Amino acid sequence: MREVIMPKLGLMMEAGTIGRWLKKEGDPVRAGERLLEIESDKTTIEVEAAHSGTLLRILREEGAQVPVTEVIAWIGEPGEQIPVAGERIKITAVARRLALEKGVDIGAVKGSGPGGRIVLQDIEHAAAAAPEAGRAPRVRSSEPLKGIRKVIAERLTASVRTIPHVTVTVVLDAGPLVALKQRLRTGAGDPSAVLPTVTDLLLKAAARTLSEQPAVNASLVDDRHVVYEDVNIGLATDTERGLLVPTIYGADRKTLGEIARARKEVLERIRASRQTVDDLANGTFTISNLGMFGVRHFTALINPPQSAILAVGEIYQAPQVAGDRVVAGAEMQVSLVVDHRILDGADAARFLARLRELIQDPEWMAVG
Repeated sequence: MREVIMPKLGLMMEAGTIGRWLKKEGDPVRAGERLLEIESDKTTIEVEAAHSGTLLRILREEGAQVPVTEVIAWIGEPGEQIPVAGERIKITAVARRLALEKGVDIGAVKGSGPGGRIVLQDIEHAAAAAPEAGRAPRVRSSEPLKGIRKVIAERLTASVRTIPHVTVTVVLDAGPLVALKQRLRTGAGDPSAVLPTVTDLLLKAAARTLSEQPAVNASLVDDRHVVYEDVNIGLATDTERGLLVPTIYGADRKTLGEIARARKEVLERIRASRQTVDDLANGTFTISNLGMFGVRHFTALINPPQSAILAVGEIYQAPQVAGDRVVAGAEMQVSLVVDHRILDGADAARFLARLRELIQDPEWMAVG
């Protein structure tokens, strides 16, 4: 007697729907023959029989949603006694969990434990002997989301479900920005001064743009379009504990040097696990810079309840026209993702146009 179970068709699958049985009770079945159709994630997949025999009993009818690994039918020889409702192959809980992780069909495993019960070693031997083709991916680890990772998952899931994202991208000449950064670093007379980074320059430019276009420095809260007076920019930061977004308060009122110091100090607190609640709160806008990883373009998710996030790619070499000559230049792609409930593509385009002007002529940052 062999059980037919609801198969796990993907790593995230928890249940499947029986679309159609291709055999009826009493029909002969050959191993490898199509037995039924399973619907999962808008996809219909034909499931083949793992064993030969007779389809003695169908336990779950068409249209039923069934958790993975639950018995849905029995295959055996005519006249064999069908297990009573709820009876299953004898297997230990730890062995069943390992079989699910390694994609082992427990109906094909002979138990070596007391009374023929399948134990952990039986599953390990079956997994080692299984051919590579068709084997479910082996699981290195499996643990529930917790702590900051769980918070991130909940917030970003809410972002995708509730916020209609619109992304607008521009390419800008990053040469003047790079030149300014190098000049400021070379001319720094105070050895204790915090030298500005490209991120600091972007923070400064974004802060000024937000002060000039306050509609982007906003949130949708309880069906009210809230526009903020303060420009508090969050900086998406990769840490050992996951993605954290420290806040640079009043960025539009800070000089470039003050922004650089504020960024350095808050990142030091986070890396030492000494951050305060305020360090990770009250942001009105976010910048996510993946340029240091060689990423040229990406689409970011808005950090609720903010209405926009700026995604910044790497600075890369590109040919540029200078008069009648083609010269080597430096370019950067930046994207503004906005909440389409309160902002339109034109709002994003105006923001990026002004940001590009400020970055391509950045000398103003050196004096204020």
